[in-house]
Amino acid sequence: MDNGLRIKLIYEDCDLLELSLSISNGEFAGKGYFYVGFDALAELREAIRDFPRSSNDARGFIIGEMDPKSARGGVRLGFSCVGLAGRPHLAVEMITCNQPRRMDPKEMPAQRVILWEEIEPAAVDQFVAEIAQLESRNRSTACLSFISS
Repeated sequence: MDNGLRIKLIYEDCDLLELSLSISNGEFAGKGYFYVGFDALAELREAIRDFPRSSNDARGFIIGEMDPKSARGGVRLGFSCVGLAGRPHLAVEMITCNQPRRMDPKEMPAQRVILWEEIEPAAVDQFVAEIAQLESRNRSTACLSFISS
């Protein structure tokens, strides 16, 4: 997996979307499947459009549910600018409750990945464009690349 955040549309019906989200920084990685409302991609696109607008811009968005007791799991995206130069960063926290079928969900804790990575404004713009194409079903995946260390 390349370094970054990847959103893939797995399934859709008239009420919901199933998304696969994967994150990796080359050292740590996580992947989960999440059910969201039909308008979640448009809401994400609008939430991060034109990020960053200033050196202290900060925005957040949640896909799914971050409650570890929820069977669905979720992803928290925190876009912010850091330091005097206002370098854009993305903090990603993923919690997934996808348990092996042979285990009682109460016996196994939720799995969690937290990454904090530097991103380029142009990469965010590209990600927003890819989300729009994902919404119109002109592509199946939208990717936001991290700046490699």
